[in-house]
Amino acid sequence: METEIALSCCGKMGALAFLFYGGFIIGQEIRGREDGYPGQGLEMHEHIMRTLKEIFLRNNPPKK
Repeated sequence: METEIALSCCGKMGALAFLFYGGFIIGQEIRGREDGYPGQGLEMHEHIMRTLKEIFLRNNPPKK
């Protein structure tokens, strides 16, 4: 029972984070189009993913 509640809470928080992130990226894209700079949302997404990858690989270097 407690595990189900914990997983349910994590699922809801994950969905909330996904909605927030998606809204942020869409907002950047709309603002970029209004300012004459389409593709700003995609660039922001790529920058965030690149930064997360660098942080992850710095803490966990690839094994050979």
